[in-house]
Amino acid sequence: MGLSSCPMVEGLLQSSLLRECCITAVPVEWYQERGRGGQQDLSHFHQRYMESGLFSAIVSDSRFSELERSAASALLWYICHTHRHALPHLLPPSPFSQRHHLAIDASTRRALELVSPQQGNSKKSTLLGSLDRTLTAAGARLLRARLTAPLTDVTSINKRLDTVEVFHLFPLHREAVRVQLRSCADVQRTLQKVAIMSCSAGDLRAIQTTLCTAGSILRYMSEVMRPELPASLWTVLVEETTSGLIDLPHLVLELGRAVGEPHPNRCHFISSGYSEEVDRLREKMGENENAVQRLASSLQEQTGVTKLSVVAYRMYGRVFELSRAQAVKLHRFPQLIRIDHTQSKARYTHVDLQTLNSELHSLEADYMEIQDNLFQLLCDKEIRN
Repeated sequence: MGLSSCPMVEGLLQSSLLRECCITAVPVEWYQERGRGGQQDLSHFHQRYMESGLFSAIVSDSRFSELERSAASALLWYICHTHRHALPHLLPPSPFSQRHHLAIDASTRRALELVSPQQGNSKKSTLLGSLDRTLTAAGARLLRARLTAPLTDVTSINKRLDTVEVFHLFPLHREAVRVQLRSCADVQRTLQKVAIMSCSAGDLRAIQTTLCTAGSILRYMSEVMRPELPASLWTVLVEETTSGLIDLPHLVLELGRAVGEPHPNRCHFISSGYSEEVDRLREKMGENENAVQRLASSLQEQTGVTKLSVVAYRMYGRVFELSRAQAVKLHRFPQLIRIDHTQSKARYTHVDLQTLNSELHSLEADYMEIQDNLFQLLCDKEIRN
């Protein structure tokens, strides 16, 4: 029986108590999709998440109630249903207790203008706008989360204040860290693109740069800041600021070796020297390009047309292009086949050029397949780390 057919649920949905809530009715069909032709088995994805250890900790963790375990499982099924072809990267859940955080309802939040103003759209008139000097997207989200759910535990509050005091008392260290943070990308969001394979080479380079920056900040704090801080402050600083910073030199090195700048005309981004097969295919594509240029030079000498250029044109691939005025010189060269013309340009192909185009198409298909496989391997390594 689905939720929509349950009288108790129908009454609950119509109740004024839930007027400001967002309710998602979970259809029973979600749990009965295994074995249907052309559809993924949701239980397979659910099992993949379970085997990854993300939710296994909940079962044995006394901090989670039975209701919280059920909620985590329901969320997992929802993710499997909406992302069945590309599952996002998830971190293990952590408990959130109102005993340690102050619960602020929406009305109070608006009245205090914590994150949104009562009048107008300017964020500068809010508490968040007054305090926000963050340099990264993740830092801005963290500050917003802390303002909307402030701590109530005195010990935890004092640790945060001690961390703020360190960077207040040592402005040179503060500015040195801020300079490095400016080069950090939004890794939290980018990793989700990596997990669902919608990222680009630029995303991988951004992650590599951010990981390199994280390692640099860790080394700076350990080698430069630590000798100047009291032991008690250093302990708090490490606990409060470096829990999310991980130094992964091997991954940084491999991404640096693997991901280069993309080709201006093609989606080639694997660096030279990273893969012998990629280098071999890239060399063959270069030889193919040189063969086309030699063919163009030969035809220029034969026809006397010095402005015969090679251009990419629609489905034909590479063609020879010249002005309509010079095209009259090609009538006595039957090996040149006219395929198109405009008011000012004429375009021709050649049997040898067609052969070279077919060869290039085959090489590029092999190249992209190998590059995509390497790209998948790099993404998998990032997710595992």
